[in-house]
Amino acid sequence: MRAQHATTLASRRLAPIAALIGAILAGCSPSPSPSAPVDPPVPAASVVVPTASAPIASLRGYYEARDGGLFTACDESRRRRIARIDAAAEALLAAHAGAAGEARFVAARGERIGTDAVAIDGIELLAGSAWDCDARFDGFVYAARGVAQPWSLEVTAAAVSFNDEPGAPPLVLPYMPFDAIGKERRFESTVDGSPFHVLLREETCRDTLADTVFAWSARIEAGDRSYEGCAWRGESEP
Repeated sequence: MRAQHATTLASRRLAPIAALIGAILAGCSPSPSPSAPVDPPVPAASVVVPTASAPIASLRGYYEARDGGLFTACDESRRRRIARIDAAAEALLAAHAGAAGEARFVAARGERIGTDAVAIDGIELLAGSAWDCDARFDGFVYAARGVAQPWSLEVTAAAVSFNDEPGAPPLVLPYMPFDAIGKERRFESTVDGSPFHVLLREETCRDTLADTVFAWSARIEAGDRSYEGCAWRGESEP
């Protein structure tokens, strides 16, 4: 009985002290005013995933018009089936792919699916022996060349370079974004008071001598001269 009485007495003595400590702690953490604006929660940095643009000519390799279409990527030895293909790309392959079993080089927009398939969303160029897996596609946004005339154009993120003939010093202009008007890409500038215009149009362009079909046609106007040819896109973004 005496022990129980002592415990009860101690509890009564400690109760005011505990209440006082609780009040002090409550005073150190004031509740926000109901009328104060509350900022929306900020998502953690790990939740925000940046979107990276895919390369333009993301598929390069050899196409064979057999068994529904087969594709062998440049860095692989096995053939992949074509699981999905854009209607325009399918029509271009059907018209220019050559005989069944004949492998032709293709630079295309698309992706690999699993270990045995690909999806093709567009064709940049389709060629015979004039192109292969060693052809350069990195480091430029657009490239173009003449069919009847031996001129060349290269567009990078830094400059627009034009050669009107092999070995001639190039005309180099600072890069400016091309105007996109429907299926056309336009670049307009002046050189010594004379116009310099580039027009790229998304339409099939064929170089018969090189046995190559391109996805773009090109027209260059430099002063009072015009140049016609074909164009293709590289892997760089402007």
